[in-house]
Amino acid sequence: MTRIVTAKQMKAVDVLATKRFGIPALLLMENAGRSAVIEALKMLPKNCKARVAIFCGYGNNGGDGFVCARHLINKGIRAQVYLVGKKKKFSRETDINYYILRKMKQKFKLIKSAEAAANLKNEIKNCRLIIDGIFGIGLKGKLDEFYKKLFHMLNISKVPILALDIPSGLDADTGKCLGSALCAKKTVTFGLLKKGLVKKQARKFTGKIIIGDISLPR
Repeated sequence: MTRIVTAKQMKAVDVLATKRFGIPALLLMENAGRSAVIEALKMLPKNCKARVAIFCGYGNNGGDGFVCARHLINKGIRAQVYLVGKKKKFSRETDINYYILRKMKQKFKLIKSAEAAANLKNEIKNCRLIIDGIFGIGLKGKLDEFYKKLFHMLNISKVPILALDIPSGLDADTGKCLGSALCAKKTVTFGLLKKGLVKKQARKFTGKIIIGDISLPR
């Protein structure tokens, strides 16, 4: 039977994995990113050096996106990483994965205005996949106009979207759209299935839902 958890319960599980079982949070992030890469590769043409656009926020969901970027680059895929929103301090784990990409000479593009979001149209039209690592399961409250415009632009691009943990813009507990949300073709949710993903109102945003193994103790 599939276990379904709230955002609060999932965070408690992560803490338990780290404190009781000694699994570093960095390893959980690595496992999350690697599980997402498995699904990303299934969505890309084989034997093709495809272009992938990876949109990352400044939280741990963005760190998952950085891990994805690293593994895709190592497989010969051309990845463009976008940092979305006003600059904030990274968590320790996200900062480590950001640093690794910088050492790999990966370039980052900042997207923090509606104008910058609008200019993405031509950049991503030749991409074969968009990876959504903007917001994770902690998102609450209505999104501002910047995110609404960004999500609209990405949705109308017709490029398939792979969401990390939950499509950005959805409430992880209720499945409600918080003003705007990305419409994923596939969602890789990490560790355990989130309550909001199984709600009827979330279906048009989640696409196919895969539970990514992050090696939580049974």
